[in-house]
Amino acid sequence: MQAGALTRIGGEYADRERERRFRTGRLHETLRHARLLFMLSFVLNGFFLISDWRFEGTPHFWVAVPARFAVIALALVCVFLIGRARDFIAAERVMALWMWVNAAAVALLVSSQSDIAFFVVMMLPAIYWLAVPTSFTVAAASGIGCSAMMLLGYLLPDPNHPTAVGFIMAMVMYNAMLWMVQQRYNRLVRVEAYTNERLTRSTEALETVFMASPVPMVVNSRRDGHLMYVNQLARRFFGADSPLGMKSLQHLFVNPADREAVLRKVAETGSVHSHELQIRDPKGKIRDVLISTIGVDVGDEPAWMTGVIDITHMKAVEANLAKLARTDTLTGLANRSHFFDAAEAAVTAAQADGSPLGVMMIDLDHFKRVNDSHGHDAGDRALKLIADQLRATLPPETAIARLGGEEFAALLPGLSGGRLSAEAEALRKAIESCEATGVAEGVCFTCSIGLSELRAGESTVEAALSRADRALYTAKRGGRNCVRSAEPAGIADTAA
Repeated sequence: MQAGALTRIGGEYADRERERRFRTGRLHETLRHARLLFMLSFVLNGFFLISDWRFEGTPHFWVAVPARFAVIALALVCVFLIGRARDFIAAERVMALWMWVNAAAVALLVSSQSDIAFFVVMMLPAIYWLAVPTSFTVAAASGIGCSAMMLLGYLLPDPNHPTAVGFIMAMVMYNAMLWMVQQRYNRLVRVEAYTNERLTRSTEALETVFMASPVPMVVNSRRDGHLMYVNQLARRFFGADSPLGMKSLQHLFVNPADREAVLRKVAETGSVHSHELQIRDPKGKIRDVLISTIGVDVGDEPAWMTGVIDITHMKAVEANLAKLARTDTLTGLANRSHFFDAAEAAVTAAQADGSPLGVMMIDLDHFKRVNDSHGHDAGDRALKLIADQLRATLPPETAIARLGGEEFAALLPGLSGGRLSAEAEALRKAIESCEATGVAEGVCFTCSIGLSELRAGESTVEAALSRADRALYTAKRGGRNCVRSAEPAGIADTAA
């Protein structure tokens, strides 16, 4: 068997002993990664447990809450067990336990068929495939098994849903894509490890390893930076001919500070491994890459040999996933989690310069009638329309979020008293007068608004938000389509 050969299916070393050594060498990182994953699961599901109380009074409540507690307890148990793992096999067993039990519990949670449930159905298999540091066999079995359980949990309440077949086919394609990504990642990581091993053991095989490397690689002089060798993958990667249309690597760096950081680290340690930065190819396209550099001698010329892995697409996927994690998928507004992150920054800024911070809670009046009379598709279109109205009417610096259902929240830096009241009244009138084009014939909207302000001594927005919420319900009880403030002085209540 050829040294460093990889399996076709999983991209792992075909030699089991080499794969075992590879896993052992990364055991510390694997344990740290797994421990972090379990802690994140514990923290995030703790927050989700709070949101599960919205199901109180429904049959799903008695499914969601016990299942959520099970997920939280499982995370704590796995944190304990992973701390006692002394080899990769033991660690992998703990991770497999977490994935399968967690998938079963979450399958119960997604039976609510909410928007966030759909998001979880798509996200959890991706986490199993890409984020849990197991072998390919365990990752594939867990990812596919998780997908099956997610589909079962999500579709079981309505197995005759018109999109069920399409959803299942999409999940099959999704898992195929995740398999290819995982396989490619496994291959890249092991190829890099194998290449570095070969470079460390024998400089005599430099040119063979260099030209056969499955990643773009270049060799440049340490003295003046001029390019000495370029492999074929590097030529294709940069889309240019010998020698890449440039005289040195210096012109590649988008940020000159990145080059200085690489040179400094190389001078200190003799090498750089998987350093992330941006480069600009000869055609001007900016790419995100991981570079690994090691010092070599080419004859009597000291040089650097650098391998480049293009992660531009991966970074784009990460950015998109990060955006999904911060955004309400229906309206494009911030979600609850992102809203509270923005609130923390707004409170800090307000405390720093002593400026006011207004808080606004908005709830559409009689919104249930839209869903009941015209269907949930019309309701979704209505929520998008209202979200557009909020963005168009409130000041540009306002942080706006959909907290759930037809309830929205807004943070208005620098506004208090009459100015805050005026903005709320302008919003109320704008929603009242907006045309429900594309929603449903004969539909019109009004809203109730509750106001509050950040008070002296308050270090978080929770208290102000709670006051605004109470003011909102005062507006509801007062006949709806009106603005009410929780601040007795400085803000006059207004009504339609």
